[in-house]
Amino acid sequence: MVMDVASVKYKEQDVGAVSFDTETGLGSFEFEPRFIETGIELSPIKMPLSRRIYSFPEADPAAFNGLPGMLADSLPDDFGNAVLNAWIASQGKSPADITPVQRLKYMGKRGVGALTYHPAARKKNLNASQHIEIQSLISIAQEILDKREQFKAALGNQGHE
Repeated sequence: MVMDVASVKYKEQDVGAVSFDTETGLGSFEFEPRFIETGIELSPIKMPLSRRIYSFPEADPAAFNGLPGMLADSLPDDFGNAVLNAWIASQGKSPADITPVQRLKYMGKRGVGALTYHPAARKKNLNASQHIEIQSLISIAQEILDKREQFKAALGNQGHE
């Protein structure tokens, strides 16, 4: 069993940890005991504050990528995934080998939601930061946008031939 783990924060406060089992394709989440004491309910219906492990095997894997909904909402959108997948491919890796938790860690503090994702402290050596060249990401994003525009133009010209 291969597990990928990230810590989850809300306003710089530790909320808990998310893990992803690559064999089952299922993510799990557990609240930090100190966060439970705050009484801040981030997902009161599906994941009320409790000392238990949350996992949702019945959730649609295509929509939630095996993660609890509260966390899946933070995953990159289609464009973000296209940029991330292109960058991963440029590093000689397969985008299919990247777990949803690794995608959350990629989002880090850049997501639109209130939650942020960080390498888990207990796995420091396995989650070492990697230098990312911003210019490389910008070039990849521009290439994706150019291809989309070319595709739209090709679709528009089909009716005029």
